[in-house]
Amino acid sequence: MQNIAVLLLLSLVSFLLGSIPCGVLISKVFFHKDVRDEGSGNIGFTNSMRSMGKVGGGAVFVGDFLKGMLAAAIGLYVAPIFLTGAQFPLCENPAELTAALATFFATMGHIFCPWLGWKGGKGISTAFGASFISMSVPVACILFGAFLLVVLATKYVSAGSVTAAALYPLAAFVTHWNSPLPALILSVAGLVVIWAHRGNIVRIKNGTERKIGASKKSDN
Repeated sequence: MQNIAVLLLLSLVSFLLGSIPCGVLISKVFFHKDVRDEGSGNIGFTNSMRSMGKVGGGAVFVGDFLKGMLAAAIGLYVAPIFLTGAQFPLCENPAELTAALATFFATMGHIFCPWLGWKGGKGISTAFGASFISMSVPVACILFGAFLLVVLATKYVSAGSVTAAALYPLAAFVTHWNSPLPALILSVAGLVVIWAHRGNIVRIKNGTERKIGASKKSDN
């Protein structure tokens, strides 16, 4: 029962960390406006940058990134301390499972923010931050590199985000090749991030998605 309680508490804490609406808080406190009232209304990095400029958008990215990293760090380093003789199926190391759970729920908290009517961002910044802990620094850097390459090649931030999210399951199974359960949990997180970008995918297909530097409104 103690181990179950630890996993449930970790999931709740991670979800609440992920649900911190950095875009709304930064826009209201420092820019005296609500990022949801401008552009696409999304609280994530891209719309925040369009609404508040590079400094505001960068601050939102850092905030979303760090909350994912913090949640995963709690999962990897703190939660296992309270597990007693824990052994989980398809998982060689309990810390791998707790880090994966923290990553998943932090990402879900960002996408389904309870403080904003269960509407949040699209999860990629939070998932990026968490991947530095729940996967590995080299693997996370590869994901980030793939994101940057696609953005530079296409001028679509959303295309880079979807590419990184699509690579998330592969990265998870490469990192946790001997622990399928954590890899599966991380994979589901990546797939939900892709789902959160479904509108962007349709607009890219139709040629109506906004590119970097364009002046038209977008839902990214």
